[in-house]
Amino acid sequence: MEQTTSEPARPGPETPESPTRCSAREMALLWMLGLALVLAVSRQSLWIDEASTAASSSQGSLRDWWRKLLGIGGSDLQMPVYMLYVWGWVKVAGAGEWALRAAGLIWLVPGLVAMASGFPRRAQRVALMLVAATSAFAWYYAGEARPYAMQLGASCLIFAALLRLGRDELGDRGQSRWLSGFLFGFLALCGSSLLGVVWSIAALAAALILIPRRRLLDLWKTGWPRLALTGLLLLLLGLYYLWTLSVGARASGVARTNWKTVVFVFYELFGFNGLGPGRIELRQDGLQTLRPYILPLAGYCLLSATVVTIGVRQAMRLGSSKQVRALALAVAVPALLLLGAGFATHFRVLGRHFTPLLPIWFSLLALGMAALWGGAGWMGRVTLTAWLLFGLYSCLSIRFAVRHQRDDYRDAAQYAKTALGRNQVVWWNADTEGARYYKVPLDTDGSGGKRAILTINPQAAFLASLKRPDAVIVSKSDIYDGAGALAEYLARNHYQVCGKFPAFAIWLAAP
Repeated sequence: MEQTTSEPARPGPETPESPTRCSAREMALLWMLGLALVLAVSRQSLWIDEASTAASSSQGSLRDWWRKLLGIGGSDLQMPVYMLYVWGWVKVAGAGEWALRAAGLIWLVPGLVAMASGFPRRAQRVALMLVAATSAFAWYYAGEARPYAMQLGASCLIFAALLRLGRDELGDRGQSRWLSGFLFGFLALCGSSLLGVVWSIAALAAALILIPRRRLLDLWKTGWPRLALTGLLLLLLGLYYLWTLSVGARASGVARTNWKTVVFVFYELFGFNGLGPGRIELRQDGLQTLRPYILPLAGYCLLSATVVTIGVRQAMRLGSSKQVRALALAVAVPALLLLGAGFATHFRVLGRHFTPLLPIWFSLLALGMAALWGGAGWMGRVTLTAWLLFGLYSCLSIRFAVRHQRDDYRDAAQYAKTALGRNQVVWWNADTEGARYYKVPLDTDGSGGKRAILTINPQAAFLASLKRPDAVIVSKSDIYDGAGALAEYLARNHYQVCGKFPAFAIWLAAP
């Protein structure tokens, strides 16, 4: 009888590849790559939404925090866990710009490290952290005092738990630990914002698709108290969100979703934003601002497509086609729900609203990167090096380029305070919380004095009743001068722009 030697089975849905254990040196490297995102956190001026975060989190007591949150309303009221977390964080780290933004790293970095540790090969784990460390999207939102870094960290933890519970051979202790990780990430995602609840639907569907039925039964038998507690907390969160909707809490209705905003979703998610124009310029002047940046954007697009195509091929080996189709549907449903809501209502869908999708994008890029480095020869390594350099340049541009600076409330506030110190009459046509954070005294009844007169979406009759201004500080007229009354007043009285800060214009009377 002829004896044949069988070839080792390739990793696939029937023969999952067991992960190699992370050494202490490798874990240290993963943490170092994750902590590289500290560079994304800056002391630049807070912008509108960040100033709202600062306003509520700076309150001295929980009662005052809740009252302030109710006063701000809007989508801030629909971020309960994040807002409560930042309130506690401020009591330890302070309410400065850097401290407020660094709060998100406490969620983001451990989530990324947990996700990386779930990949079977060492090259894939390092690749995942390199992908995250050179993601312009991750850099932008790691440096913003809003819940998106928290959402990304929670989503990475969920992804890691599904990776382990769905494929690995785990003992009782490991199974219990990753169940706790999944539930913690799930609650954090749901509590981060109302939009997080939408994406939690995809996470739950993915769990039912990826985790074998026998293991699901084991998890229920051994972990039912945690599952029951999680269900109770989710019920309370659901009732809270229903209450916020009943009192009119909504995201800003300044703009609506159209095909341009849909394109911007992918532009931002895939890390192109650092290579192109600044957000303020793109918002004001539209797609024509992309023209000077076509070459770097096209180059990065081509390289990213190469890496992700190889990554998709690698990922297809890890699961059955039926599983892949089910997962694609689970992800597509919340995405289509968000886009549909954006088109149907006064709600502008942006890349940050799709933050929980990033672990999927990161994993595909990491698989492609590991394959290119290990098996595509020198050409693959050249391609990969060029792609990483483009990504790093995009990140550094997000952090340091002047065109990518956020709304400069700090310098605008300083100008207002200096003018008030000279006994000039100042009109303030911008966000109130940004003014208060930078200690601009505001007057809401029009008397002026040593205070800047607030003129948000004013009527022409109101402006006519005020003292003639020496300086008018204007930001984002579509938000704060929707009817155009202030613009008409400035034109009629021959005011001229005599100074600019990011998202601000200083109007002075013509000499």
